[in-house]
Amino acid sequence: MRINGAFKKFEPLRIQFLPRVEEANKSQLFFTPALGFNIHNGLMAGISFSNFFMLKKNFEFSITPLYGFESNSIAGVADFNYTRFFNT
Repeated sequence: MRINGAFKKFEPLRIQFLPRVEEANKSQLFFTPALGFNIHNGLMAGISFSNFFMLKKNFEFSITPLYGFESNSIAGVADFNYTRFFNT
C-alpha cells in the first residue's frame, strides 16, 4: 500500500493484455479484443476493459466500447457491480 502521494489507498496498477492469474496485492486492469454483431450496427470491433478474472472483488467492472462498421457509430456495453461480503 502506498503511504505517500495523491493515491494513498490504491495498490499499484498493473495493465495486462488478456486475463491472467490475479495478484491479490495489486489492482489489475485487463484488456482484450472484442467483436460483436447486430442488425443496426453490423459488424462491431473494439476493446474490452475489466478488473476481474477469477478472484472475487467488492467492485467489479467491464467496459466494452465498440465501433459499428455498418452505422459508422460508437456502440458498446458497460457493467458495474458492487458486492458486500459478510463474515459468517
